Amino acid sequence: MASTDLPPIMMDHLYSMDDGLKAGGPLLPLEKACEDPVVGDEPLPETISVVDPASVSRCCIEKGLFPAVPLFFQHPCSISKSLSEWVDRELLDPSTCDILHRAQVLEAIFLSKLWDIHIEARMLRHVVRRWSKATHTFVCSWGEFTPTLEDVANIVRLPVCGNRSPFDIALTPAEIDTLAVLRKGAPTSPSTALRFSNWIQHFGNADRQGPWQLAAFVSLWLGRFVLCDFSHDCLHERVFPLALAIVRGDSIPLAPVFLGHLYGLLDQCQILEKNAAGTMGVETLLNSGFLQVFLWEHLKGLDVCPLPYSHALQSADMGNGSFMPGSLPLVCRWFKRMQRKGQNVLRLLDDIERQPLGSLRDLLTPPGQTTAGT
Repeated sequence: MASTDLPPIMMDHLYSMDDGLKAGGPLLPLEKACEDPVVGDEPLPETISVVDPASVSRCCIEKGLFPAVPLFFQHPCSISKSLSEWVDRELLDPSTCDILHRAQVLEAIFLSKLWDIHIEARMLRHVVRRWSKATHTFVCSWGEFTPTLEDVANIVRLPVCGNRSPFDIALTPAEIDTLAVLRKGAPTSPSTALRFSNWIQHFGNADRQGPWQLAAFVSLWLGRFVLCDFSHDCLHERVFPLALAIVRGDSIPLAPVFLGHLYGLLDQCQILEKNAAGTMGVETLLNSGFLQVFLWEHLKGLDVCPLPYSHALQSADMGNGSFMPGSLPLVCRWFKRMQRKGQNVLRLLDDIERQPLGSLRDLLTPPGQTTAGT
């Protein structure tokens, strides 16, 4: 006789509802707003739900609509020696730096050789579950906040504007030939031809030169750091036309693309958790490194110490003559940082600094120096 016992429900043991977000606030209509809440045919703003609770995972979990299952952040947030060496080698060439500068991605690519962000999984699991699919904002006790184009430009140094639409890239015959080489990938089995490690080993080989090399390099950067959602260890072909446009010096507005991609993956987290229904964990490839730094920049009471300028400069400058920006990008001060253990992070999630990020030069200018124009 078959057993009628139901399988145990998988639960996220890092997750707690004791986070300070209570009924009311931005999630529900204010009670007793006024005696006559209607003016004409429309209610006053105080009587309208700012955020639909059904669009927020945390509210759905609280109501018992689905359980909180483990969320696993699979976006690659560390670097490899072979990747760093390839970045350094490409940025030793002044002509390559000139092309990437015209495309407004030189500093962003420079950062890819240093990108090493420690992920605080417990904090991120709570923050991601406060995301509203309806408003594309995180909900907290006083209202809402969300990553903006300014955050993307400051943290990952992607261009906000450009001269080429990412959705309208015409290729020359020579670029079509290069596209064929990229689609073929590394000379391995078809299932592993676009794997990051094989890609670096094949296209990043200093002894193997060709007209496709820079496009292969930019493709890896795009697929790993900007638009990673197909696999945590594999390129997607959709980045190849973007890479070909960049290596001819076209500037593509990658910051809006990155931000929209992030919003989409945050939406997906709720859908996957709901569909999991307590039977399995959920993996996501949202850029957890960016989200982690965004929170470190905006959570006021969090005890995590950024690197001093001298240490950040030392970790960024390998002393090999490769490209160095005039002032260090903001994110450099968060590489290899960790939060102090034992903090009640849940009580800090509503203590958000809503002011814009400071100037990069103000934040990471060497002591005793002034910036241009000051």
